[in-house]
Amino acid sequence: MYIHDGTFFTGGLILKSDMTLFVDRSATIIGTQDHSQYKLVSPGISLCAVRQLGRGLLYGENISNIRITGGGTLDGNGTYRYKMNDPLQDREADARPDIVYISYSNDIVVENVDMKSSAFWTVVPLSSGNITIRNLNLDCMNTPNRDGIDPVDCHDMTIYNCNIMAGDDGLCFKSSDNVGCYNIDAYDMMIQSLASGIKFGTDTYYCLKNARIRDCAIKNVNRCGVSLESVDGAAVENVIFERLDMTDVGAPLYISTGVRNRLPRGNQPVRRSYMKNVTFKDIRFEQPYPFSFEREIRENMVIGQSKDNLIENVNFINFDLKLPGGVKTLPKPPVVINDKYPEYDRHGLSSGYAFTIKYAKNVKFKNLKVTLENEDIRDEVAYFDYEE
Repeated sequence: MYIHDGTFFTGGLILKSDMTLFVDRSATIIGTQDHSQYKLVSPGISLCAVRQLGRGLLYGENISNIRITGGGTLDGNGTYRYKMNDPLQDREADARPDIVYISYSNDIVVENVDMKSSAFWTVVPLSSGNITIRNLNLDCMNTPNRDGIDPVDCHDMTIYNCNIMAGDDGLCFKSSDNVGCYNIDAYDMMIQSLASGIKFGTDTYYCLKNARIRDCAIKNVNRCGVSLESVDGAAVENVIFERLDMTDVGAPLYISTGVRNRLPRGNQPVRRSYMKNVTFKDIRFEQPYPFSFEREIRENMVIGQSKDNLIENVNFINFDLKLPGGVKTLPKPPVVINDKYPEYDRHGLSSGYAFTIKYAKNVKFKNLKVTLENEDIRDEVAYFDYEE
């Protein structure tokens, strides 16, 4: 399908197998604000599919060999529900459309288009595989929930050369069925967001494995540069972050497990969250004047759930951190997240001026450089319930 020379006002469009949607540079597709013009969908057993998602400006289900390209613009026209949160009461009335939503599909390419003003998450592949997302410009700073790219239970996926300006999380992996996210390569991105820059969570049921995220600039982020979470049972394993440059970000890194246990549909079993074999390498962070609304900076957090469920084998290599310091009284020990929504500012003030570590095992540091702007009473790294 070739779209060109004009502005086209439409409801939801349904994608089919073996299809290329070519939106030429001369064309803009704008979504209507009338929700009745978007098909309400509930694919598979994914909890995200019914708890948050439900509609798409471009939607495809159980399809293969689909390509969205062309250089044109997809406009979600989503500012009309500014400040509206998750559709938890009435999906028929409240489920807002993503711009691109493709579920239970394979061989997907989304490339070379501009997207703006999503009404909900912007690009959402769900329970799908063999995915390439590249050369996108996303401008969706209307809040909340206007995430950038949100792969949910996707595998064998490459994401690169994307500029993301998001009203919520920038690049956000999730799991809410029994597929999980694995075999991920993401690189060469610029991310600005009003929540976290790069995140796994908060829906974290099955896994995030064999993922590499590298060569990203993260700037003007309200919360964390990277949030790595497992609170619903996910196995997080063999994940590498490298060459990340962060400026004006609420906090550098947040790593946590919990026991919220949000489950997929269909009587799926409760799983036990765990996290191990995670590496952060070549990380630069500078935050002299925080963009964050939270003025008490919480530095780097590694907070497990209990002594029976430790975060294991985490490596921090080649760090250059410029942190505010300035704490004059020792904080209370950090608390665990338990069954609450995980967020870096819910554990209390950092006990270390660079790192706070609790319920963890075998956390290693190599070439850690920390510059404080103000004198600080805390140790550089604070350990609680820690095992070598």
